[in-house]
Amino acid sequence: QGTSVEVRTRDVESGAENRFVAAKVVVCAGALNSARLLLHSLQSYDSVPVLANPYHYLACINLQTFGRAARDRRHSMAQLLGVYCPPDNPADVCVFPFFSYRSLLMFKLVKEFPLPPRLGMLVARSLLSSFTIVGLWHSCTTGKRRFAKIEPGAFMPKLSFTFEMEDEWQQRIHQRDTQIKAFLRSLGVIPLKAVDTGPAGGIHYAGTLPSKSTDFREFTRPSGQLRDMPNVYCGDSAPWNFLPAKGLSFTLMANGLRVARHVAGTLK
Repeated sequence: QGTSVEVRTRDVESGAENRFVAAKVVVCAGALNSARLLLHSLQSYDSVPVLANPYHYLACINLQTFGRAARDRRHSMAQLLGVYCPPDNPADVCVFPFFSYRSLLMFKLVKEFPLPPRLGMLVARSLLSSFTIVGLWHSCTTGKRRFAKIEPGAFMPKLSFTFEMEDEWQQRIHQRDTQIKAFLRSLGVIPLKAVDTGPAGGIHYAGTLPSKSTDFREFTRPSGQLRDMPNVYCGDSAPWNFLPAKGLSFTLMANGLRVARHVAGTLK
């Protein structure tokens, strides 16, 4: 209120409560926790939109490396990133990173084979150098059927999800996945099985405190400033209106720096 912000905290070990006062506060707790904290402060327990990347991954065999020894410098982090520009909307790209399986434990692979353990181990050793995981990431826009419900809790407000995709969107994703699979086969990377992470299972979230919305309340301004708490800003992905397919780390850092510079300018 007024020209300052009061922040109250509780020590999770001792339970002691603390109070801090600042001229401005920038919250960057992630899209989900920023919404929980700020909506709890506003005593606003209502539905807010949620953006989450549709994501699943393909278990594949790379024919180019089948039966060959793995290179020493290979690891199980992303080795290559593919970008697909759909003909119907080239700007709405899909991304598909490639991962090897070298540093992961063999038994996790063996238990997936419908074979006796000894034979499964033999097959796993033969496939290990060529086994490849390809992740398929898609962008996300806001919709009435994708929201989070904020409810009061004993210490922190509770958060529950409803995340449904329209039939047209699901068909579009299926079509793009089919086109990417065809491209992988042309490279000699043969998809064996697709694993869907489920609704809102892509681990990247945004849009819970939108700066622009036709279906939900607008909580923030483009600067990240909360409309109902002008001395409080949100510097993470909560105010976003669109979630791209991948590559959020640098965008999040750039956005946080943008908001921080704006706030610093208001203190002069």
